[in-house]
Amino acid sequence: MITVIVKMTVRPEKRKEFLQTIVVMTEPSRKEKGCLSRGFYQDTGNQDSFVLLEEWATKADLDRHVRSDWFQILRGTRDLFCEEPHVRFSLLSHAVPMSSVRPGLESVNLW
Repeated sequence: MITVIVKMTVRPEKRKEFLQTIVVMTEPSRKEKGCLSRGFYQDTGNQDSFVLLEEWATKADLDRHVRSDWFQILRGTRDLFCEEPHVRFSLLSHAVPMSSVRPGLESVNLW
């Protein structure tokens, strides 16, 4: 699994335009082959900062997404940013149960 985190800060006067673009494109892009999840979040401390979080099954799926119309539209919003977006890719080779990370953690009530 590949995780993609994109942190973006838009110019305040362009926030509405940016949000309109993202909202229209988010649902169709969730249906792309290999997209395990996609979330779009606004920073509670800065209404002009956002995070796009994606999870892809394979590198081929992510590569296909980068060549998609959706991604090209996202790239087209770059002139709305007040700084260059920060992009981070992470590769998860396998998952393990919580108990193997910290014994007993699975029984902790986090809520």
